[in-house]
Amino acid sequence: MENYRGFRLYIFDNNNQKLVKQISVSLINHPLTDTNSDAKIIFILNNVTISNSSTLKINERKLIDIPLVNIQLKEKNNILNLIVPSKKMYQRG
Repeated sequence: MENYRGFRLYIFDNNNQKLVKQISVSLINHPLTDTNSDAKIIFILNNVTISNSSTLKINERKLIDIPLVNIQLKEKNNILNLIVPSKKMYQRG
């Protein structure tokens, strides 16, 4: 059973050890198959689910600001996951 419609993984460094208050990503919901459902995006940074998720309508393009409140960045290998659960997965709960 498919759990995800898609996901992206970004790995980045914070060599300057500066306080990062937010990360911004620009996304577009461009389905590869016929679908009539929106894309609910869940953000996970360094294995911590970030509380703000976002929803993109079909073919919608959006700049999403992800606030990093109470999230400590590592010097190297910070991992940002953008996960789009399948519609079945997020209808369960």
